[in-house]
Amino acid sequence: MCDAHVPLVALPSTVALGWFIALINMRNGRRAIGWVGDVGPWNTHDNVYVLDGARPQSESGRDEQGRVTNRSGLDMGGRVWSELAMVDSGHVAWTRIVW
Repeated sequence: MCDAHVPLVALPSTVALGWFIALINMRNGRRAIGWVGDVGPWNTHDNVYVLDGARPQSESGRDEQGRVTNRSGLDMGGRVWSELAMVDSGHVAWTRIVW
């Protein structure tokens, strides 16, 4: 399965596709590197969050289309989830890696 090998993450903006990001699990300090290979989990144009550091629009409880969200600002595949030792939808900070 791809998820076990590729450190896949999703951010809610098409602008971020192809980025590498550094993530940290704020609960336990574990870190991982992720590759933005998908858009979501809720919105697709939340550029204020992705580019300007605002809080994710999905934290409001509704997405751009009015659907109920789980308040997540990013989504992660199994490898990143494991590397961060996630146990639930906790707070994860991220920054873009510019090579």
